[in-house]
Amino acid sequence: MKRLITLMKEKNHFLEKYMNLNERETIHFQTGNFNRLEGFYTDRERILEIIKYLDGEIDSEQAILSPEIMDRDTKAEIAAQLEIKKEVVDQVLKQDLDILSMIDKEKSNIIRELQDLKKDKKGISGYKSSKVTSRINEEA
Repeated sequence: MKRLITLMKEKNHFLEKYMNLNERETIHFQTGNFNRLEGFYTDRERILEIIKYLDGEIDSEQAILSPEIMDRDTKAEIAAQLEIKKEVVDQVLKQDLDILSMIDKEKSNIIRELQDLKKDKKGISGYKSSKVTSRINEEA
């Protein structure tokens, strides 16, 4: 029973690390700094792998434990850990939606800039060809 609670606490710890990582990177994203995006996703994946492992361990522990043999304090501690997990997961989901929105906005800005560059390039190339033609006419 103590192992189950320990595993749940560890899982919550890594969920909080995930949440804190989101918070740190959100500050960078809000200022338009997406330089660490790849590292950010790599760090998140590592944390998720640990959480997945802990979930497997928790499932194994739960399979051999019966709620009927747990005392009141153990049940209360498990309930408390589940509540912490719920709060952190709710916050992470909100953060992930915000992060996706910021990334999507930046992606749209980049696409717009590329389209503007393409238009400007066409405009400049048209200007250059008429200038060359004018210079040829002047020389003739």
